[in-house]
Amino acid sequence: MLPACRPCRRKRADLVIADLSITPERAKVVDFSIPYAVITIIVGGVNTIKVKDYADLDGKTIGLTRATVNDSLTTPLAKGAQIQRYEDDATLITSMVTGQIDLFSSTPSNMAEMIKRAPDRHIELKFEQKNFDLGIAMNQGEPKLKAWVNNWVSTNQKNGNLNTIYKKYHGRDLPATVTKG
Repeated sequence: MLPACRPCRRKRADLVIADLSITPERAKVVDFSIPYAVITIIVGGVNTIKVKDYADLDGKTIGLTRATVNDSLTTPLAKGAQIQRYEDDATLITSMVTGQIDLFSSTPSNMAEMIKRAPDRHIELKFEQKNFDLGIAMNQGEPKLKAWVNNWVSTNQKNGNLNTIYKKYHGRDLPATVTKG
């Protein structure tokens, strides 16, 4: 996604805000704000399959969305698993809901959608894989914009607005690593 934009160097947007995890690869192409939230990557699945860590995925098929942090995190750690890659979250969710797969690596919000759409499948959290800091991405070399964005994030961390929004959609408080910045 972002790395493909590097050659064009034309400004198509000033800011990118939406579950964009801060990774070293992405930081080569864009600047990031200070973290404003986290995205948790999880393994979930039907309750009849017992999985508590990567070793328990040996010999099992796990679905995930191609070229995401889920893919780059799960693939090397679930060495004995069969990885079923999907082009987008919607297809991953549909595959889980319709019983094409029984295990997945994704986010809690995607798991909530699966549970909502298929309560009879008894989908549950198996284990948390990792929290990734989320940042607002912007073109490199714009220090005034970056300072303004960082000030906005910092102000809304301190006044609790970001935690309120996060808690509404994720059912938990932001971790201290973000709120204490």
